[in-house]
Amino acid sequence: MNYEEGLVFIKDLYNIHNANKNKSKTLLTIEQITIESPGYKKNGDYRVLYNSNVFTHFQIVSFIYKHTTLSNATEIIDFLEDVFINGLNEVNSNIYFNARRLIFWLTLQEDLNYPMPRYQGRKLTFQRYYEGILAKLEVCRLDKVKVRTNNHYGGVPRLIKVPENIKKPIFYDLEFNF
Repeated sequence: MNYEEGLVFIKDLYNIHNANKNKSKTLLTIEQITIESPGYKKNGDYRVLYNSNVFTHFQIVSFIYKHTTLSNATEIIDFLEDVFINGLNEVNSNIYFNARRLIFWLTLQEDLNYPMPRYQGRKLTFQRYYEGILAKLEVCRLDKVKVRTNNHYGGVPRLIKVPENIKKPIFYDLEFNF
């Protein structure tokens, strides 16, 4: 499922759930991931739980930071770019299956609530995830990324200057149009 298909899927699921006047919060459970509605925003918004836990975007940034090393940084950047472009339709075979599903459902919410191209949608969130890698590579500090990630109503942060020896994914390129 890519992001466009995911938006149609979640809107249809929400509409069916409401048409049946279902009072339960759970819309869908896929292995460890549960999608509950309503979320905190407009109709169709939802909440994602992984093993019954809610994750913030900064917790994902911290997870990425913790699992990034000098030797696997490019692999993780490739993984994030693959999820950004293909959603759940895995192009590059890798070991991050559970992370792919969690990141997809979390970032799909951003496309639902802040649709591209007018707003940043998932692009903004993936930029912060990438900055978790940059922090590990000592391009910036993790506490700075935390402030940028939790920047509610503060405008879109400017991108951090990335050294030429570090791969820059398409979602971190202001020239790339989606």
